[in-house]
Amino acid sequence: AETGSAQIVRVYIEEGFPANWQDPLTGESALHGAAGTRARAVLRVLVESGRCNFLLRDRDGRLASEMAFLHGDDPVSARWLRIHERRQAAARGIKLTRRPRV
Repeated sequence: AETGSAQIVRVYIEEGFPANWQDPLTGESALHGAAGTRARAVLRVLVESGRCNFLLRDRDGRLASEMAFLHGDDPVSARWLRIHERRQAAARGIKLTRRPRV
């Protein structure tokens, strides 16, 4: 996802690779990786798959929208992901909060 290859990500998803798999060291999902590297085409593939858990946090407690804003320097994608996060949280009855500042 971080390399920006939407075609490869699409093939992985079609083959059943779990879209929400998280790296054991960083806790980042493909959504985090794509958001943090400004890979908009990959973000689109992941979101359109309908399989993303937008509420996953990495080991530092960051949502994918935060990765897009902080590391991807992409406020448009951050806002788009934030909308998906809020919708998913509301559908699940979860109060969505920002991570605490350290």
